[in-house]
Order: sequence, then structure tokens, then C-alpha cells
Amino acid sequence: MEQQKETLNSTARKESNMDKRSSNTNKWFLGLINVLSSCFERKPKEQFRTPRERRVMMEELSKMPDHSRFANTHVMVNKERVQNYLPQVVRNSLLDKTALEHAKKMSAKGKLIEHLDEKVKKTLTQDLGICSETIQVNVKCGSDLQDVHRLFVKRRHSRQKMLDSEIKLLGIGSDENSKGSVYVCHIYVKACMENEGS
Repeated sequence: MEQQKETLNSTARKESNMDKRSSNTNKWFLGLINVLSSCFERKPKEQFRTPRERRVMMEELSKMPDHSRFANTHVMVNKERVQNYLPQVVRNSLLDKTALEHAKKMSAKGKLIEHLDEKVKKTLTQDLGICSETIQVNVKCGSDLQDVHRLFVKRRHSRQKMLDSEIKLLGIGSDENSKGSVYVCHIYVKACMENEGS
């Protein structure tokens, strides 16, 4: 009887050790796959820039405010665009108001809402004289404005919207909820407006 117990215990220990080795092997293998995939990941081809283009870009960046101490979303967006040789975008008061209302709505519900309400879009198209297809929205949630901006830049889809060369106007709104989460909404408009600075 004792011998049978010892045999069972020994078998259980061997199986446990095999499971541990198998688990470690799996972790090592998954780690190797992640390393290899990052090595072979296709990176976007950098467009050739002349020394003059680089100089103009650096001069424009040097004139822009420093947002490291006081986060300014508009400045962060425009710096990202200038670094990618794109023109700065102008903020629009109506888009700002709409973005703020959307950010507050997300903050109150505690979740991201990727699209504007149809009524809101209709109001924007009428007041700005544009087609609804020209409106693009970026939304994210983070610990602060700089954290949200990093997320915008990191995610390919939101970064593409931010760096769209056809964007003319921008609206920004943010709201912090009781849990300390900051919800941010960017509204981009691609069409040329009759009153761009309104």
C-alpha cells in the first residue's frame, strides 16, 4: 500500500515537473516569436527630404511653444504634423465646442464613443458648409493629455487621421471624470471652409 502511494506521488511529481518545463518552453518560444516578428516588421518607407526641407521644418518647430511643462493638445498635434512635413491646422470654435461636448459624453458614460451623433454631424455640415464624409473623429482615454497624445500617435488608424495632408480645421475637447481618466476628442475637417478661422 505504502509502495503504491510512493509510486503515485513520484508519478505526480514527474508530471508536475514536465508541466513546468513545458510551460517554460512555451513562454520561451512565444518570446522568440515576438522578437522575430518585431525584427521583420515592415516599417513605413521614409520619404527623401532635401536639406532645405529639413531646415524649414526645424525652424518651424523651434518657433512652436514647449508643451513639456504645460500640455497643449493643439500644439502637440501641430508639432506631430510639422515633424512629418505637413502644414499646421487651425482650430475652429464650433468644432471645439462639439469636441468638448463629445468628450464630456464619453467621460460621463465611462467609455469611448467612436462616432459623432448623426444630428451633430448634420449641424456641422450645415454650419460649416461641408459634406459629412469630410469629418473625421479621433477619441482616446488616458491618464492625462500627454498620455492620450502618445496613444493617438502609437495607433496607426488615429495617427493616419492626425497626419492627413488634406485636413484644414481641427476641434479639440477633453474632460476628466471622477476616476481621473481623461477623455479626449479630436474632430478633423478635410474640406476648405468659407470661414476657416471662425
